[in-house]
Amino acid sequence: EAAKASGLSLRTATLAAFVIASSAAGICGIFVAAQFGMGKVDLFHGLNIDVIAVVLVAGTAIQGGEGSALRTMVGTIFIAVLDNILLLTRQPDGIRMFIMGACVVLAVSIFHVLRSRKS
Repeated sequence: EAAKASGLSLRTATLAAFVIASSAAGICGIFVAAQFGMGKVDLFHGLNIDVIAVVLVAGTAIQGGEGSALRTMVGTIFIAVLDNILLLTRQPDGIRMFIMGACVVLAVSIFHVLRSRKS
């Protein structure tokens, strides 16, 4: 819809998005293989929870239509710093997951209140 609205060719925009995403994934794969000396599909098992937390803390709507790359970057930094602090203080996995979940619930609640006041 965004490509149509801006006058871009839908095929060109889709192709460009896939080429950029696959190139970035390839570069990340090279970096991971260089750092760990191996390439495994399940090397970063469990990070999907962190990704979901970042998106929700950044205020990106799950249904789409709201969010920005800058807010997602700020959410990424916040979750990474919080996770590092919890790791450095040697908190068990259960406490870390609870604190991350509490931050997600708090952020989603705040963004919901702000969106409802807007409309």
